[in-house]
Amino acid sequence: PARLCPQGVIEHAESAEQAMFRELEEEIGFRPGRVESLGEMLSTVGFCDERVHLFLAGDLTPVARAPEPDEFIELAPMSVDEALDLLAAGAIPDGKTQLALLHYARRREAA
Repeated sequence: PARLCPQGVIEHAESAEQAMFRELEEEIGFRPGRVESLGEMLSTVGFCDERVHLFLAGDLTPVARAPEPDEFIELAPMSVDEALDLLAAGAIPDGKTQLALLHYARRREAA
């Protein structure tokens, strides 16, 4: 899998957190009851100024999915440990997903 977490663009006049809520509902059909920032990253330093916001969402409530017409997303629920195993195996090439998983794993170890 190339992408293990919802991703999207911040729309006009929308905060990063509002975009995250919208993308979770659209792409995977869940509304979070708890959200934590995992930080930010610059996607391609020296090339553009795109800032990527990383979040951890919990206490998820199912809602209707509403993917964009050009989005074809197959859900593959898995545990964090399974996702970390995929990361270690080199099966997750997306840097945003890699960094979010590593931040979460670090927080989990510290708890």
